[in-house]
Amino acid sequence: MKKHFNICLIILFMTVSSLSLAASRDHGYHWVVETTSQTEAYTIFRIYQHDTQLVYEEKIPGKKLDIRKKRVRRQLDKGLNMYVQSVEQLARLNEQKLLKNLAFR
Repeated sequence: MKKHFNICLIILFMTVSSLSLAASRDHGYHWVVETTSQTEAYTIFRIYQHDTQLVYEEKIPGKKLDIRKKRVRRQLDKGLNMYVQSVEQLARLNEQKLLKNLAFR
């Protein structure tokens, strides 16, 4: 019985994990990481919108990120989500300003 419960718990966890991953990709943004293998190490973190439009780029000198590590991918996803939230918040503020300006005319 306990083994059955553990299997159900694992399946539930995997389902929730895949749903959160799918939800993070629903907004149309994704990240790409480029790491050099030269003597002077650096990483470039890029955010794209709709697969082709570069919307953010940051060069991180002296760091090599290994995206095979789950912790690194989580941090990159967190950075992406912070960017998306700030874009959405800025869009809401601009919309409110526009509506306020139209109301005064």
